[in-house]
Amino acid sequence: MDKASLLVDAVCYINELKDRVEELETKLQEKYHPKLKKVEVKIVGEDAMLIVQSWNMDWPSAKLMDALREMEAKVHHASMSCVNDVMLQDVIIRIPGATEDEVKSHLVARLTHDLHCLEGIYVFGIVIFYQQKTLACN
Repeated sequence: MDKASLLVDAVCYINELKDRVEELETKLQEKYHPKLKKVEVKIVGEDAMLIVQSWNMDWPSAKLMDALREMEAKVHHASMSCVNDVMLQDVIIRIPGATEDEVKSHLVARLTHDLHCLEGIYVFGIVIFYQQKTLACN
């Protein structure tokens, strides 16, 4: 084999490994957050558009609204639809001074917190901003 073919084989193998890593990360995410499929946040000025996709179990709309209430966000518009047990929620909120990462981190932490309390698993290393509340898992 010449050097060029060895390099081509190495590049192909590296690409296969990258694909495998992405696949395993997706499976790991689904294992630890099975109810929460996707959270997207886009902020323009003081307004934010949220897209939350989750399984339709344990009142996902109520949990999202509760998380937004904790952040003191003002809801301008909210819609939800359910297809094949997947709940898709679109929400427009006003939340002055927040960044996309802060909002997304809070929502993921809050929406997955209920799941972990139910399963007796606790999430460490996630900072909840705005209101500091003690949430007890019984």
